[in-house]
Amino acid sequence: MSREAVKILLIDDDPGDAELLRRALAQCNNFAAELHHTLSASDAQRLPDWQDFDLLILDYCLGASTGLQLLMEMRNRGDRRPVIVVTGAGNEYVAAELVRAGVDDYIIKSDITHETLEASIRVARMRADQRLAEANSEAAYMQLAEANLQLAQSSRVDPLTELFNRRAWEESAEQICAAACGLSRPIAIFMIDVDHFKRFNDMYGHSAGDICLKTVASALRESVRGNDVLGRYGGEEFVLITCISSEAELEALGERLRSAVWELEEEHAGNDPFGRVTISIGCAIGSPSDLSLIQEEADRALYEAKNCGRNRCCNLFQEHGTVVE
Repeated sequence: MSREAVKILLIDDDPGDAELLRRALAQCNNFAAELHHTLSASDAQRLPDWQDFDLLILDYCLGASTGLQLLMEMRNRGDRRPVIVVTGAGNEYVAAELVRAGVDDYIIKSDITHETLEASIRVARMRADQRLAEANSEAAYMQLAEANLQLAQSSRVDPLTELFNRRAWEESAEQICAAACGLSRPIAIFMIDVDHFKRFNDMYGHSAGDICLKTVASALRESVRGNDVLGRYGGEEFVLITCISSEAELEALGERLRSAVWELEEEHAGNDPFGRVTISIGCAIGSPSDLSLIQEEADRALYEAKNCGRNRCCNLFQEHGTVVE
């Protein structure tokens, strides 16, 4: 079977790194890379076939006047081609900077193999296709802009936790499902409940209960990804919707949420046997056309988490949920 031809432009001022990428690309199984290499962004833009490249790979450390600035200039001009950034180290600051600049994926130099590079190219092209599909409909863009403006209004935000309130979350969930249907991607819902919260209020008072909910909400917010939508569903219950690709990813996100609250080490003497504030989570994954059904399954999984001892994440494919610390 012939491999798909992909015309790639590499902008990297280190010939050694460029050779490493060239060798990795040569071993890719699913496409044949036609690689062109330049040492700077200015050299790249002077190429007569600059606009003909299918994908760009940029070195993160090209310099303040090139690298990421080139990427941001491309996005500002409406250039939606997939871009991958190669960086020497991965951390939250670098990741946030790259996302702001409009990168489709990034890869750490020490992790470069033909497998990781091929996976990164696949992800970058998928995200670029998604961006192009969204841009092709001006009406959809205006509708989304209006929806984002509405979601930003204070009447749609829970005043205690500063998360979306139930109405705002439900409307946002419908939008995510509509987008996911167009991309044939599954969605996941997480129903989250603070364990024995009534006991907490009875023991420490309602003011302390409010502080507890704000602290839990903050921990959850810091644990979700940029495109996830987290809301306060009511009382001590929170809800999260996200696009997700597998049950393994579902379980990993659920455990990250649970651990974030566990690691707060907030005292809760009425929450035996843990002695601290914990959450129980029920999650489910399915087609975005079945939003109500997925939420019902997540609710049932939440009850299962409660019945199995709390402080855990359960889904209908697990017997007892994730392991409790």
